[in-house]
Amino acid sequence: MVKPQKERKIRDIIERRDVCVLELDTMFEFWSPNIKPVVYNFKVYTNIQRLIWKQLTSENVKGYIDLREIREIRVGFSFKLYKRMKIDFKEDTCFTIFYGNEFNLQCIGLKCRKYEQCQLWIQGLTTLSKRYAVADFCNYNDVRIRRESIYLEHRDHAVKAGKNKKHFEARFSRKMSKRLSSEDISKYLKAFNVKRNSFYSEFSRVYRELIHCEKVLSSYFNYDGLIITENIISEFLELEQNENNINHNQLLSKFQFGEELEYELKLQTSHQLFLDYLFSKENEVWDPRHDVVNQDMNRPMTDYWIASSHNTYLTGDQLKSESSVEAYIRCLRMGCRCIEREFIFMDCWDGESSPIIYHGFTLTSKISFIDVLKVIKEHAFVTSDYPLILSIENHCKLSQQRIMAEEFKKIFGDMLLTEIVDEKAVLMPSPEQLKRKIIIKNKKLSMDHIIEDQLDQEQDVIKSGYLYLKDPFDS
Repeated sequence: MVKPQKERKIRDIIERRDVCVLELDTMFEFWSPNIKPVVYNFKVYTNIQRLIWKQLTSENVKGYIDLREIREIRVGFSFKLYKRMKIDFKEDTCFTIFYGNEFNLQCIGLKCRKYEQCQLWIQGLTTLSKRYAVADFCNYNDVRIRRESIYLEHRDHAVKAGKNKKHFEARFSRKMSKRLSSEDISKYLKAFNVKRNSFYSEFSRVYRELIHCEKVLSSYFNYDGLIITENIISEFLELEQNENNINHNQLLSKFQFGEELEYELKLQTSHQLFLDYLFSKENEVWDPRHDVVNQDMNRPMTDYWIASSHNTYLTGDQLKSESSVEAYIRCLRMGCRCIEREFIFMDCWDGESSPIIYHGFTLTSKISFIDVLKVIKEHAFVTSDYPLILSIENHCKLSQQRIMAEEFKKIFGDMLLTEIVDEKAVLMPSPEQLKRKIIIKNKKLSMDHIIEDQLDQEQDVIKSGYLYLKDPFDS
């Protein structure tokens, strides 16, 4: 049996190998919903946590993605990109990156030369995006400082000479929402000493001096100079934060509050380390125990609140926006367990051969009912194994509803709940009993629809030349 420590080392080695591939210039055919395909050089810069693409013949940057903003990496092209493909291609040699902080994610498609190259990049980007997504504030703040220092170092050499006050103020004011006086700008520009330290070191020092607010610290602490001792920190955690059930020594050692720090280093950094703690995950209001489900999930389903989505298929307003299967994927990956609209989830209407989904009597675009079922099956249980409810309001005639029923069974297969879980049960089944099951919630047809369908069937019988006798005693 492999020991946990050895297992971690093996995993780290594999991760480093995956990342090394991404740090080399690699040519991909770049696909975007709005521009023609073009070949660019792609490379991951781990020091600033970005995927950057450039022109082949120059260092001109054409675009970038923050790795911590990557939400999904999907083999093959998205529906929107796939529609633009006018040539045959192997799906396993391309992938789509979905990224952003809004509900409607941006996406780019990358077409590789070989299958192996595609797999290495998917694996590497997945590893890095997951790692950076959970990185603490201190780590990400250092990345932000490094990005800004690189920008100023390469775009504005006047900063190093201590001259360009206007540009310096504009950058800091925009990034920090803080106005600087002319005297302050002059002082900080003169403080730049790139002969003594690297540009990043000097920039980082100035940045930390700018954001340091002595009033905040002095309102809580009575100390000499800038030293914050372990005792003061422990007292603050207990009295101000009410953190009584916390291992102070373990926490303080993580943020390097200790006597092992040399006096000069402590003089410069202890207040900053304390601020780093205030913005870290260790100081969040959210209880990390709730990162995973820790409640009793064996009660009837009716005892629980459920995460629901509304207007699931729409990417914008309810009158003229685009309907998209990507909206379903986004909702499912955000944790929704009931997909619906205010009145309708699947606003199902009659199509030429199979039902279609759109907001009836509006200018919203239409999407295929079958395409929606396929993406639901693929993404239903990525985030959670607990049951998924599909709430449907049906506008289709019976012939198309029969098609819907067949497609539900054909596409969902064993995932679809078709039988009563426990015939003797008095209460609804629990989420635990219904794990990885898809439940369809739909109103029964009115008598008008049933009579109309019977008339349609009778018309079909007459047309086909068959005559059936109806039993007058069969009600």
